[in-house]
Amino acid sequence: MRSLILLALVLLFFLLPVLTGYARIPTDPLTPEKLGHFIGEILAYWIAMFRGMVETIQHAVK
Repeated sequence: MRSLILLALVLLFFLLPVLTGYARIPTDPLTPEKLGHFIGEILAYWIAMFRGMVETIQHAVK
């Protein structure tokens, strides 16, 4: 059961940025530069997501 939950979390971590169009899946041939760009887009998505959540919470508290 735990492995299914972990798998679902990993899939959400990588697929949400792809499904929202924020990150593009690298095409062939897979190079380190393309892989790094993909990981950077995913991290940028999550940073923007958490920044937006914090700003929303701050506005709600004021």
